[in-house]
Amino acid sequence: MVAFTCWAGDQGKVSVSQHPGEINVSVGMTAVIACEANYHRGTPEHTDMYWYKGNRRDQPILAFSKDSKSLSSQDDHLYVRGNLSKVYSILVINNLTVNDSGVYVCEVLVSLPPPHVSGYGHGTRLTVHESNSCQTSKAPQEVWKHTVFLAILAYSLAVTITTVLLGVFMCVHKRSKGRPNSKEALRSQEESSLTSSRKRALALNTDRTREAQNQEYEDMALIRTISQIPR
Repeated sequence: MVAFTCWAGDQGKVSVSQHPGEINVSVGMTAVIACEANYHRGTPEHTDMYWYKGNRRDQPILAFSKDSKSLSSQDDHLYVRGNLSKVYSILVINNLTVNDSGVYVCEVLVSLPPPHVSGYGHGTRLTVHESNSCQTSKAPQEVWKHTVFLAILAYSLAVTITTVLLGVFMCVHKRSKGRPNSKEALRSQEESSLTSSRKRALALNTDRTREAQNQEYEDMALIRTISQIPR
C-alpha cells in the first residue's frame, strides 16, 4: 500500500493521507480509496470531507459531513462511508467503466474550532482497462499451460500405445515358439501318414500270408484225409 501525506495550513494542523496511490483494474470491478486525517489540536468539532476527480476543486463529486448528507451517497455506483469523529472516509466505486479513470483527491476541512484549516491528499490515479486488454496479458500464460498439458497427454498416449504393442508382440512371439513350423508340421504329418500306410500294408500282407498258410494247411489235411480212405 502506498500512502501520501500532505501538510495543510500555515501552522500544519491537519495532515491528510490518501491510499493507495495507484489502482489498475478491469471494467466491471470495484475500486476502494481511503482518506484519513490527523488533527493536531485534538478532536475537531466540525469536519467536512470532500472527494474530487481531476484538477477541479470547485465541484466535489462527493461530500461527507453532517451538514451535507445529500452528497454523502450519490448512488450504488459511487458512494462514501466513514467516521467524521475519527476523520476518515472511504470512496467506493462499483461496476467500473473506462470513464471512471482519472485522479481522485480527498480534501479534509476543519472549521471548528477556529482557525479554519484544510488539507489535501496527494491523489489516487485510477486506471480502468477493457476486459480484453487484461485477458490478453494472460493469453501467453494460458497458451503455455495448454501446450504443456497437450504435450503431457501426447506423451502418456505414446507410452500407453508402445506398452500395448510390446505386450502383443511378446504374446505372439511366445505362441510362435510353442507352435512347430508349418512346413515341419506338414512334413511330420506326411511321415506319420506314410508310416501308418506301411504298417497297414504290412499287417495286410501278414494276414494274407496267414490266410494262405491256413488254406495250405487245410488243403494238406484234406489231402491226407483223402489218401487214407481205402479204395
